[in-house]
Amino acid sequence: MAKEQGQSKGTNVKDIEWFAGHRRFDIECEVHIFILILILILVLVLILILILILVLVLILILILILILVLILILILVLVLILILILILILVLTLFPNSYHFVQALSNPHYIFHLATNKYFDDPAFVAYLNYLTYFRQPEYIKFLLYARASSSIYPSEKRTKLTSESRYPGPTLRILELLQQEQFRKDAIVPGVIERMLVEGSEAALTAHI
Repeated sequence: MAKEQGQSKGTNVKDIEWFAGHRRFDIECEVHIFILILILILVLVLILILILILVLVLILILILILILVLILILILVLVLILILILILILVLTLFPNSYHFVQALSNPHYIFHLATNKYFDDPAFVAYLNYLTYFRQPEYIKFLLYARASSSIYPSEKRTKLTSESRYPGPTLRILELLQQEQFRKDAIVPGVIERMLVEGSEAALTAHI
């Protein structure tokens, strides 16, 4: 009987030890699983943080790109404004210069000066003369004057009928048209041609105002 009790106690101890060992193994597995879950959660959190950082970086890059685009647009606008200002300045400065030059062309003596100084031999100058033909347009004709009424070929009683600056652009335009012809530019160096221009131009101006 005592022997059987001893065997029973031995069996119980083994069972307890086996159960304790099995329980310890279960606990260790649970701990390992918990640790793995924590690690996975941390990895996911890190991945989310990295994604957020990338999103923020992309947003910053987009903002910088937008700022650069706005800066470029502002620069282009400023450049266009400067170009317009320069064009306006050129128009405001070139037109008076061209106007005064065209007015000077109404003086045959000035034509003779240009011819004797070989200006008509310069292709660029000839091209400029062709450019000045825009003064034949109605919106520019009104600016032209013809001031040959004070010429000494008129007696004093006829000169009083004309002002010193008569608004009679016909001779001025006529000379501008003649200057487009190569033959006339060559003949302009002949003094007789100049004198004839003086007489014809002054008579035409006087006739227009009688």
